Amino acid sequence: MMFYTLVVNIIQAFQSFGQVKILTQGGPGESTNLIVYSIYRDAFFNYRFGSAAAQSVVLFLIVLVLTLVMFKIEKKRSEILMSQLGSITAEKEKQMDLERQRFQEAKAKMLAQQKYKRVARTAGHIALNIVVALIVLLPLLYAVSIAFMPSGELFTLDMNILPKHPTLENFRQALQKVPLVRFVVNSFLVAGLITSDRSFPVHWQRFLSFLDFKGKNVLFMLVMATMMIPGEATIISNYLTVSGWNWLDSYQVLIVPYLTSAMGIFLFRQFYLTFPISLYESAKIDGCSNLRFIWQILMPLTKSAMGAMAVYTFINAWNMYMWPLLVTGSDKMRTVQIGIGMLDSVDSQSITLMIAGVVLIILPSISIFIAGQKQLIRGMFSGAVKAEK
Repeated sequence: MMFYTLVVNIIQAFQSFGQVKILTQGGPGESTNLIVYSIYRDAFFNYRFGSAAAQSVVLFLIVLVLTLVMFKIEKKRSEILMSQLGSITAEKEKQMDLERQRFQEAKAKMLAQQKYKRVARTAGHIALNIVVALIVLLPLLYAVSIAFMPSGELFTLDMNILPKHPTLENFRQALQKVPLVRFVVNSFLVAGLITSDRSFPVHWQRFLSFLDFKGKNVLFMLVMATMMIPGEATIISNYLTVSGWNWLDSYQVLIVPYLTSAMGIFLFRQFYLTFPISLYESAKIDGCSNLRFIWQILMPLTKSAMGAMAVYTFINAWNMYMWPLLVTGSDKMRTVQIGIGMLDSVDSQSITLMIAGVVLIILPSISIFIAGQKQLIRGMFSGAVKAEK
């Protein structure tokens, strides 16, 4: 799980775009420019599609090399671990059991003698967690404070952490100057349809985990290889394709490209690998068809994985920025992330309006995460221990 998280985080780091687009536009000079923003600017502002395509290939190669190196390191580490486990003989296991028993006895005595140290250590951990939580939440809490703060209080020499005269004027102006309600409806519709498709229908990968056929592992590796390809590396070809289909500024251009993902296949496959193959064999002996096996046996057992996929997909779809920015051009089709960028340009004092808009649009994603965090954690780690087949 840690290895997968590392790979995904590195890929996402190379896909950073929104921060540069909204805050710096690559400036001053080129000091904050990133390769994804450079691709966007060359292709869709300077119309140098050849240069942008070349940069996309470079981005793909960088991510590919890093991912392959990490796969190699992880494979070597796993081989070393398996060889160490295989070298344990029955005699060593017996000796280890004896040493483990002695260790438990010594540990019990030590815990009995040092109970106060345990309490102090627990209190220290709690205090550390509180401090880390405050550090993580501080930017969000300060954003909420700015949202209720008149612009005159923000642009002063004094450091105003809390608003002296709280007001809802920022929220009112944000809703008036930009049609945020329409954008929220669009984002809910797009994120909801993408989430429903990825999480609830019967995808083929849910059943293939129980079947053995030639090329099964190769097929899975080909699917997972798509995770090494940043979306920005193919964004030019995708844009030209949907433009040729006359899909620009429509719901299908926001939804169809995201109806499936390697992440969903990986998550469900790892989850189903925890089920013994005897579950499927017993159902077949009792005359259960494949479709009935999926709906009546697998589906009830996959609530945690489906919940994890739903939360993950909804938050990602809700936060989409670069693709909607390229393929939508009217207020009728824009999403909330585009709306926040529009608030940044309505006037010179727009930072309080933009923060108020941010507070409004993060409420749905935070609510979804809070409601589904248990399912998300349970689903993500459900495949950590593979059942023996």
